[in-house]
Amino acid sequence: MSASLASPIRTPWSLRPITAVAISLAAVSAFTAVLGIAFLPAEIQPMRRLISVTHSVELGNRTVVTLFWSMPSGYGGGKKHHLALQHAGDSDPHDSWTAFEPLSIAKGPGKDQLLVGALDGSIHVLDVAHSTTEPLHSDRHRGGVIALACSADGQCLVSQGFADLRAWDMITQSERWRRTDVAPFGFVLSHDAQTAFIADQLGEAFEIDLQSGRTLRSLTRLDGTILQIALSPSGNTLAILSGSGRLLMLDIRTGRLLWEQPMPFPAHQAPARVVAFSTSGQQLVTSDPQRGSALILWDAATGRRLRDLRGHQRIVHGAEFATSGELRSWAADGTIRRWDPTTGAALSKVALEAPLHAT
Repeated sequence: MSASLASPIRTPWSLRPITAVAISLAAVSAFTAVLGIAFLPAEIQPMRRLISVTHSVELGNRTVVTLFWSMPSGYGGGKKHHLALQHAGDSDPHDSWTAFEPLSIAKGPGKDQLLVGALDGSIHVLDVAHSTTEPLHSDRHRGGVIALACSADGQCLVSQGFADLRAWDMITQSERWRRTDVAPFGFVLSHDAQTAFIADQLGEAFEIDLQSGRTLRSLTRLDGTILQIALSPSGNTLAILSGSGRLLMLDIRTGRLLWEQPMPFPAHQAPARVVAFSTSGQQLVTSDPQRGSALILWDAATGRRLRDLRGHQRIVHGAEFATSGELRSWAADGTIRRWDPTTGAALSKVALEAPLHAT
């Protein structure tokens, strides 16, 4: 008589003391590791990897200063703003000036000077040649400084806060005027340092006196918010990008509409606020509202679309023409690119890296 083989009885893992203890220890170790990452000291937290370039300025000595923010790729920390400095001939930019939280930048009165608006409402003057910085004035904007611009003669600074627009005398470092009755969404200073053009959230573009802040005249009133404006090098024309889906070119002297192109913005995509003239005034660059990550070159005289520039992977935050004639652009993909506007060819790309000591 042959005996049948009985199947072995499988004991549940929870009844095996050694296995249960081992798995429990592994689970506790994994949970502890997660908590450890979240509460690591700042100097050994995961490197910040998510980069977005918001502003970039090329100074007279071909030094490029870039403002960007980074987010941690792991646990812990939040968004942090940085300034990156790249001298002519350097292959990579390096981080500096970490004493305050930068929110906006602009060219200063001197070729080595940079103006920085901070998140706490203060304004600083940086000397990039000597790596020094000093506050402009003890009085601060409420909230952060959204935008800055220095007049061509270097004597006046206009700064935009969340609730006001101010002008400062750069010689005496005192306030010239303050306006809280306008809701500026952008501004540009005239080349003769006498007036400024303001675009507000109600769709009006008007001119003010730079010495007193008094409104001189209204240029136009549109049916939507004005996203951005740009003044031609000659000072004769003003380009306006409207949130209602219009790109307009106005004659400064008469306010007459020279040409208009449709610029529809998809409801699901926040449009980039990019409008800039070439140094010759013959071309205009804007963001492509449909793609967000592309740029469009226009004939500034006729409004004819010349070519598209594609290469950025995320929405473009800004662009400007360099003194050499090249076009520089920066975007939420963490890169700064240079283009040949004549051919549309991409010339170079710099990818920003967040500093390891970022907190």
